[in-house]
Amino acid sequence: MISFLREVLLERVAYAAIWIWEFYQSSTYETRNTPASWLSIEPGYSDDMVELLIKTENLMRRQAGEPPFRRRDAPPRVVVTWPLPCAVVDRPVDVVAVASDGVRGVERIEFMIDGLKFATVTSLPYHVQLDPKGLAPKVVSVTARAFGAEGHSAEFSSLVRLNDTGDNCKVPP
Repeated sequence: MISFLREVLLERVAYAAIWIWEFYQSSTYETRNTPASWLSIEPGYSDDMVELLIKTENLMRRQAGEPPFRRRDAPPRVVVTWPLPCAVVDRPVDVVAVASDGVRGVERIEFMIDGLKFATVTSLPYHVQLDPKGLAPKVVSVTARAFGAEGHSAEFSSLVRLNDTGDNCKVPP
């Protein structure tokens, strides 16, 4: 494990990149159910691993005379992992997010469509069903807003095509 952490630091791999890579090793929000996901470090499920990564990073930063990895007043981190950007949503589907507030889970995640809240989730896994029935065919922004223990929030948005709209979906660079 220590050699893994050393390589992560030497290669300057963003920890969030590792989380997403591990997340997609198996089905949506199912982790540790295949050999490829047994060592998953998905935030919230493996907070001890996340804490070890942060401690290791801070030790390396102290030795280099740099400030700590994450300030206490930093906002939480959140990513919408499903549906994928520009996906066609024409039947009920789970909207899924991963989030962390440093070594802690977040207090809640609000899910929104075009800025209008349609659900709040307060425990893992962070997912909610979106049923597009009755909604107009169009490109919409699906947003997950995470709230941390210190009162800070952060959000992540992804565009999806409701009810097989013919509109193009442009993903920001």
